Amino acid sequence: MWLKSFLLSLIFRPSLSAQSRAYVKFGSGGETVGLYNLIKRGASCGFWQVFEGTVAGVVVEKRKTEAEYRFAMNGRVGVRVFEFTLRLDDISESDIRDLLTKKRGVKVRACRNGRQWLAEEITRL
Repeated sequence: MWLKSFLLSLIFRPSLSAQSRAYVKFGSGGETVGLYNLIKRGASCGFWQVFEGTVAGVVVEKRKTEAEYRFAMNGRVGVRVFEFTLRLDDISESDIRDLLTKKRGVKVRACRNGRQWLAEEITRL
């Protein structure tokens, strides 16, 4: 009985903590080409969608241990606002700003959480 419980705990443990930390990918010239795993584990997401457009503006609110990023993007269906929150030590702000600059073309994979769009992945077009 205890052996079965032990084996099940080994099997299911990775699935409970499988979400990796947020990370950034760089191009050959050192430029930021993508931000990934931006949604925290446990966020309630329903409807997923991919959007393409240009960044219209970015707002950053820093707290003690986190920074909340909100950015607007002009796309085919008008302006949408996306957001994500990171710990201050996850990704440097300069890497994020390198990707999220005004008029930069980006693709955003996001999910709807109530009235908000939570960005899970942002890549350069």
